[in-house]
Amino acid sequence: MIKKLNFEVKEKIVTLAGACFWYWNSFYSFLGSCGVSKTIQNRYPKEAFNKYQTMRSILEFLEDKGEIEILNNIISGFYRLNNAVDRDNLDKIELKYY
Repeated sequence: MIKKLNFEVKEKIVTLAGACFWYWNSFYSFLGSCGVSKTIQNRYPKEAFNKYQTMRSILEFLEDKGEIEILNNIISGFYRLNNAVDRDNLDKIELKYY
């Protein structure tokens, strides 16, 4: 049985992905520190996806693969961030859900 993240938790993680990381390098560094491989990160290039879409896609990919440890690392990583949201540099994009 494949475990899925709680909807509210997933939505908060997706929102934080865009709000916490102004620079893509920081975002990728965070993902790497959580155990998300470069192979997975490269599936969602910044030229084709925004950080919200990238995080949503990565979470869904990890859920489908049963990568519970990495999912827990992402949740823990956001929990440990200090002053996570840089309100002066939020990604101001229109979110489109497919």
